[in-house]
Amino acid sequence: MIRRVSFFGGPNCSKSTLAMRLTADLKSMRIEAEFAEEMVKSWAFVGTPIRGFDQFYILAKQMHREDIILRDSGSLVVTDSPVLLGICYAKRNKMSIWPHLMRVGLAFESDYPSLNIFVERKDLRYSTIGRFENYDQAKHMDELIKETMAEHGVKLECFGYDEYDRVLARTVEALEDK
Repeated sequence: MIRRVSFFGGPNCSKSTLAMRLTADLKSMRIEAEFAEEMVKSWAFVGTPIRGFDQFYILAKQMHREDIILRDSGSLVVTDSPVLLGICYAKRNKMSIWPHLMRVGLAFESDYPSLNIFVERKDLRYSTIGRFENYDQAKHMDELIKETMAEHGVKLECFGYDEYDRVLARTVEALEDK
């Protein structure tokens, strides 16, 4: 049974919008669900660059946000910044330790299985507000994420940013699978 719903995709593909909406709807259905927000988002808003081993710190903080909810509760975590997504950024930034981080991320995935949803941006207008990347860099991240997850055997289920009803139905279905 899944413990997490993880939204993947490059910047500004609607991960946050879908994740927050899903969390609210699951709660209204009396399903114990908590939103674990993207830790690094505040850095983007104030323009703090990610340098050196910052991605390691960000990854650990994000993992901790989820783990605190998961370790002692039966709650489902919904996140717009899954641990494995952060590792893709470490890979993109050529952090020498990214393969080690991937092993940690895969162990986390094993302990707390997730439904991994990749959000296709389609024709969505791009906004640079609260983002480090421009549109072309975001599209590159989309491809890097897909490639990296495929290389490591992580299944991504693809949905358009405008297919919320399908996302909700798939999540409920995954929660019912035992």
